[in-house]
Amino acid sequence: MEEKVSRTDESVRCVWTLTHAYRSPGAGKTTISESAVRTLNSASNVDVLYEDLDVCVPQWMRENFGRGVYPTLHQRNEFMKTACQHVENSMAEKKETIRDGRRLVVIVSFSFVNTDLRDGFRSHFPDATWILIDSDEVLASERIAAREGHFYKNAEKSRSGEDASSSEENSQWEFKQVSFDHVALDGRDTIESNTMKIVRLVEASDTAAES
Repeated sequence: MEEKVSRTDESVRCVWTLTHAYRSPGAGKTTISESAVRTLNSASNVDVLYEDLDVCVPQWMRENFGRGVYPTLHQRNEFMKTACQHVENSMAEKKETIRDGRRLVVIVSFSFVNTDLRDGFRSHFPDATWILIDSDEVLASERIAAREGHFYKNAEKSRSGEDASSSEENSQWEFKQVSFDHVALDGRDTIESNTMKIVRLVEASDTAAES
């Protein structure tokens, strides 16, 4: 098996992956991620790469989401391959410009709703630390309703996959419980509070790696 990027370069401390607890966006992962990036970049010993994997969602998939049509298992697997390669490419570019004496910390934000999406990313980045931003569905729905232009808006909950597919693997698009080790943050806490929890986790990991 190919050696994964998170293991191959000692300048890469870890991949920090943020996800959330419900099928629609709105748990606060983007806001919290961006706040953590700003705080960490002001530190003296790290450079932070931030990737929101929404940029990897193709236009046809965005349009389908808007109609409540969700990707099939095959489509999800192909998307995750593309997204993992995107992260690897961004990491390689970032390492070319990293400042002397600093370590690279990578924060990836995405709604890893399905277990197959998580499994694909975990296989590619086995050293990633996962942070679950836990928020109730009502609050998440209110937040996404207030956002402009998000492709999840107006999506129905009853349709999935391609019109020709009726298999069980494509019959639902809903959050699946996380069965592997992860850090849980309360999405109802303040942005500042959750930001500092992430910062402390990164700092603790950095200290442990140096000891």
